[in-house]
Amino acid sequence: MKRKAIYIVLAVTFLFAFLGCKKKPTTKDNVKTSEVITTNNNTTQSTSKEKAVRFSVSFDLNGGTGSISSPKIEWGEKISKPNDPVRDGYTFSGWYYKDKKWSFTDDVVNDNMALTAKWIANTNTAYKVEHYLQNLDNTYTLFETENLTGTTDTLTNASTRTYEGFTAPSITQVNINGAGSTVVALKYTRNSYLVELSKNTDNVGTIKGEGTYAYEKSVTATATLPNLSTYTFDGWYLDGIRVSMDLEYTFNMFSKDISLEARYLEAFNYDSSNPTKITGLKDENLTNLVIPDGVTEIGDKAFNRCSNIKSITIPNSVTSIGNSVFYKCSGLTSLTIPNSITSIGNDAFGECNGLTSLTIPNSVTSIGEDAFYNGTYEVKWGDNPSIKTIGKSTFTRYHGTSLTIPRSVTSIGEYAFLKCTSEIIWEGNPSRTEIGDYAFFEYEGTSLTIPNSITSIGKEAFAYCSNLTSLSIPSSLTSISKGAFFNCTCEILWADKPSITTIGEYAFENYNGASLTIPNSITSIEEHAFHNCGALASITIPDSITKIGSFTFFNCVSLTSITLPDSIITVEGSAFDSCKTLGKIYYKGTSSQWASITIDTLSNSNFINATRYYFTNNGASEATVGNWWYYDTDGVTIIEKVVE
Repeated sequence: MKRKAIYIVLAVTFLFAFLGCKKKPTTKDNVKTSEVITTNNNTTQSTSKEKAVRFSVSFDLNGGTGSISSPKIEWGEKISKPNDPVRDGYTFSGWYYKDKKWSFTDDVVNDNMALTAKWIANTNTAYKVEHYLQNLDNTYTLFETENLTGTTDTLTNASTRTYEGFTAPSITQVNINGAGSTVVALKYTRNSYLVELSKNTDNVGTIKGEGTYAYEKSVTATATLPNLSTYTFDGWYLDGIRVSMDLEYTFNMFSKDISLEARYLEAFNYDSSNPTKITGLKDENLTNLVIPDGVTEIGDKAFNRCSNIKSITIPNSVTSIGNSVFYKCSGLTSLTIPNSITSIGNDAFGECNGLTSLTIPNSVTSIGEDAFYNGTYEVKWGDNPSIKTIGKSTFTRYHGTSLTIPRSVTSIGEYAFLKCTSEIIWEGNPSRTEIGDYAFFEYEGTSLTIPNSITSIGKEAFAYCSNLTSLSIPSSLTSISKGAFFNCTCEILWADKPSITTIGEYAFENYNGASLTIPNSITSIEEHAFHNCGALASITIPDSITKIGSFTFFNCVSLTSITLPDSIITVEGSAFDSCKTLGKIYYKGTSSQWASITIDTLSNSNFINATRYYFTNNGASEATVGNWWYYDTDGVTIIEKVVE
């Protein structure tokens, strides 16, 4: 009966809850609940308690990313604001519930709900437009990139550009993704154009290279040299303007159709009385010359100062090149002298400094004055030169690195190497026996060796060679002419066994070296031989000398000592005139031998009054009072000994 009563109470309670309490809470009241429990004596009873209401809250990221949990929130409570989600190309605008922006500071939970992220598309999302140009091999290379911006998830606004020689493609716009990685690739097609060729005369030459070529492709238009002797090639012309003077004109294809004209001109003027002699050019603007077969002579000044000439071909029929033919042809870079040429005129190749080298063939036997004047190119010779004479001033101011004098040369003209700076190389066993007057006058090289075949050096042959540091004299040399070493400062290096016996008058005039050795072979020193040697401090006269002539050491103002042999028997007047610093004489004889020397007192007071030292063998053979000298163990250094 008791259990029945309990069931009735429970039924009434459920009915009440169903009829009067089944609705959403509108306040923060607890909800009552009932519970049936069994006691220890197996009886049941009903209990009632209150429980708080909780609602589920979820977050819809709406395309964004983030880590946000879905909490349970009690009725009337606020939601804790989560971290903002992110989305490429968008700006987060907030969380919305039923189209209303949710306020985490004001709004409260009263039901299960889902908050949705709202996004605003960025208007500055980056994208690229890449412009590709077609290569000649039909591949494409990126030429230019545009960095643009637009609104996320809308279409791009790409446009083509204009590139010379290319055709632009059509464009398909694409969606701008929020990550900024959108690329619109535009590929431009390379155009092709027509090359037409023509020539100004139908009777001369041939041309080839006509066709259709892709823009910038390498194209070569070729003309042949005319067979007719009176014509030469004038150049390729485009729209009336010469674009090349070469037979082969290579260019990159233009961005338009073009017409090239090959022009031929009559090239040369001929001597009216000698049709095989060229006297000049009809047009000094010509660049590439081919002298026709049958021409035997190129006349004086034929191409003088024609600076536009780049190359010239000379046939084997030509036997001579006249005076100044190529003088100052500064643009000339290619020239071959045929083996038929026997003579080269004056100034023929002066200042042709577009050349790097010039080979003189074996057939040439004579070269005129100033032929290579002021040249910087290398003059070379054939394998068996016939040249006999290097003429006057032939290599004046020549500045090649080195210059070989062929063994065939037997004579060298005056001023042949005037102000020449090249290293002089003598070929093999030279046949020449003399160096002529003024041959190396003002030569500007630093060292020079005279070949062993030379027997005589002409007048002022090495005068004013101020840059020379040394000059080697061969044993074959027998005579030195007047002024041979005038105003030189170089060290004179004599061969071991010199043959020279005479030093001519003025031979070393104005010699500026501090010391000078006279070889023992010398038997005669002529007047003024060492005239005005202002830097000469000491000198030794060899044992073979018997006379010191007039003015031999005139004005040697730095001369402080002189070593004399006991062979001296005569000192002529003014031999030591103006030798103001001469203070010591080292005499190889005795005082009695000295007394027998005939000394002219005229202008020799410095010599006469100088302190004399007499030779002794380490002082052992002389015990008397006086001034003595002897050589140190090196056989060179003088040691003085004074006995009082």
